[in-house]
Amino acid sequence: MTTDTASPFHMLPLADLHESPHNPRKHFDQPKLNELAESIRTVGVLSPLLVRPNGLGYEIITGHRRYRASKLAKLETVPCVSRPLTDEQAMEILTIDNLQREDVHPLDEAHGYEALMAPPYRWKVEAIAAKVSKSVRYIYDAKALLKLTKDVQELFWAGRIDKSIAVAMTRLTPAEQAELLGTKANAYLDGGLFQAECDLYDEDNPDELDQVKHRSVREVEAYIKRHIRFDATKADAFLYPETVKQTTEATQAKRKIIEITHEYLASDDVRSASDARVYGARAWKRADGKDDSKTCERSVLGVLVSGHGQGEAFQVCINKDRCKVHWGAEIKARQKRAHETPAQRTKANEKVDALRKKQEDEYQLQQRKRNEWDSREKQIVAAVVERVKKLDAKPTGYLAGLVVTKMGHCPSVPGLTRGKSHEDLIRYLGARVLAAQIDEWNAYETFPKTAKYLGIDLSKIFSE
Repeated sequence: MTTDTASPFHMLPLADLHESPHNPRKHFDQPKLNELAESIRTVGVLSPLLVRPNGLGYEIITGHRRYRASKLAKLETVPCVSRPLTDEQAMEILTIDNLQREDVHPLDEAHGYEALMAPPYRWKVEAIAAKVSKSVRYIYDAKALLKLTKDVQELFWAGRIDKSIAVAMTRLTPAEQAELLGTKANAYLDGGLFQAECDLYDEDNPDELDQVKHRSVREVEAYIKRHIRFDATKADAFLYPETVKQTTEATQAKRKIIEITHEYLASDDVRSASDARVYGARAWKRADGKDDSKTCERSVLGVLVSGHGQGEAFQVCINKDRCKVHWGAEIKARQKRAHETPAQRTKANEKVDALRKKQEDEYQLQQRKRNEWDSREKQIVAAVVERVKKLDAKPTGYLAGLVVTKMGHCPSVPGLTRGKSHEDLIRYLGARVLAAQIDEWNAYETFPKTAKYLGIDLSKIFSE
C-alpha cells in the first residue's frame, strides 16, 4: 500500500478500502449505480473519496456510491483524501454529508439522525437541525419514521407510500398502523384505507405490494381523524405540547377530563375503541373564553379525539342542568315545559322536533357540500397552481405573507417545484399553504373568498 505524502490526494487501491459500518445509508439504487459505473469507465472518478486510516486499511467516510460504482467499473485504484478523524468527527460527516444527498431514502436519513442522538454522541435535535439547515420539526418527523412497523417500512422502501403518508402514520400506535394498512398475509385486503380492490387479487399469482391502493396524504389524515381515536395519555409532547401540558395539569389536580368531537356523532370505530363516552357537538360548549366562548365555574377539560381539530384540548361545559352561562336557554325551556299543559307540551315538542330536523338538514347539507368540495379538490389545487405561477412573488407579496404566517405542516402540490430563485420558492411554499386551506374541514365556506382574491373562478370547476 503506497501513497504520495506530498499530495493531499492519494490513489489508493480499492482492495485497501472498506465501507464504514456506521454509514446510516444502507440502500443504494442499483440502476443509478450502474449509470455511475458507466460514467466512471468513461471519465474516471472526478471527486475523491474521504477516508480515514485504521488497522484494516482505510475506512470510507464519504464516497460509498463512488466506491461501489468503481468496483462495478473494475477500477484498481481511486482518488482519496485521507484524514485522521475521530469517531465522532467521522460519524458527523457520515451523517451530515451522506444524508443531504437527494437520493437518500428517508428511512436511511432517520437511522443517521438516530445514531447521532444515541450514546456516545448524544446530539440534541436542535444541533442536528442547525448542522443540516433543517427545521427542528423536520428532524423530529424524520426520526419518527423509525416508529413505523416493519410492514409499513417495507411498503415505504418499495415506494408504495410516500414520506408525507409515512410521517402521518408515525402518529399511530403499531396496532393502529396495522389496522390502517391491513396484513400481508391477506394481501392487505383486510386493511382500512389501503384495502385493495378484491378483483385485483390473483390467488394463483399474489403480489402483496401491488394490492395496496395508492392514497394521498389528505386521504390518510382524513381517515385517521375519522376512524382513529386520539389518546391524550399517549400523546407526543413535541407534536401536542399544549394538550399534554393541559391534560397533565388536570390529572395532577384531579380535574375531570372528557373526550369530545365537533361531529354530531363520532364514528363507530372511534366509539368502539374505548368504553369512555365521546361527547358529540350538541353535548358540549366551549368554555375557555376563546372563539367567542364564555367561561364558567363548572367547565371541564375536553380533548378532541376525532374529526376537525383532533388532538386539541380546551375547557368545555357539559353541565346542562345547572350552568346558566352556557345552557341558560335550555334550562329555561325545561322549566317552562314543566308547567305546560299537555297541549302546550305537544306543541313545544313539535317545535323541538322541527328544530332538530332543521339542524340535521343543515348538518347533511354541510356534509354534501364537503363531499362535493372533496370531489373537486384536485381540480381546485391545479387551478391554484396555475394562478400562483403568475402571481407577484416578491418578499412583500401575498404569497410571502402566507408563507410567513401559515406554512406549518402543509401538503406538497403537483405542478410546482422549489425552483432556483426566491420567487420560485415563495410560489412553491405559497401553493402548499393554499392547498392546506383547500383541505380544511369548512373550506367550501372559507376558500371561495381566497379563490376570488386570486382570480380563480370556482364556478367553472363545479360546472364541469
